[in-house]
Amino acid sequence: MSKIPKGFASGTQKNEMLESSDEFHKSLGYCITEWAFVDSALFQICLTALRCPKSLAAIIYYRNVTLGGRMALVNDLVKAILPPTPPGMQPHPSLTAWKDEFRKFNTLSEIRNRLAHDPIEPLVVFGVVNYLDISAFDSPPSAITMFQSLPSKDKPLNPNQEPARPLTVADLRAHSALTAGLQSSLHNFLYAVLMPQILEPPSPHAAQPKA
Repeated sequence: MSKIPKGFASGTQKNEMLESSDEFHKSLGYCITEWAFVDSALFQICLTALRCPKSLAAIIYYRNVTLGGRMALVNDLVKAILPPTPPGMQPHPSLTAWKDEFRKFNTLSEIRNRLAHDPIEPLVVFGVVNYLDISAFDSPPSAITMFQSLPSKDKPLNPNQEPARPLTVADLRAHSALTAGLQSSLHNFLYAVLMPQILEPPSPHAAQPKA
């Protein structure tokens, strides 16, 4: 549990601060857990695509130290299995389904990367929002009313890009739910789309003509 400086706040305020700290870190933990499930789902897709012993698939998959690198590997494997798109034809529905999973992964990864690298700082709310100067404390308070994850100051900002806003508990809860949805849809893609393609590859003319 986080330490609050002596004399900084009343007992009630201290409890509120610590509850806010605990709530933020609990929500952050849920996000981390959901991403671990996504990692496991991607490994299952990799294992199915390679059709090799699990130990060999693990060597190939976990050689990529980043989740982005693992998704890149899985993306290549899946696209090598799914029906190609002939010129003048629409992509096969299975390929469209995978592209949707890939897009969701990349979108959610932007928040995941922030949770992994952005600093977390306390926030004081007194009618208006002010940032607490914690430099004077030997043991800085970890939460004052609410917590937020701030955009990293070390990351160069694209001049044409809007600065990222802080992430609050509500953002983490929403991200956790969306990440859980991604894990579920990846499993659904594996069993309802990819495995049937492996067991019964469709005819090369399954793609639809372009409208």
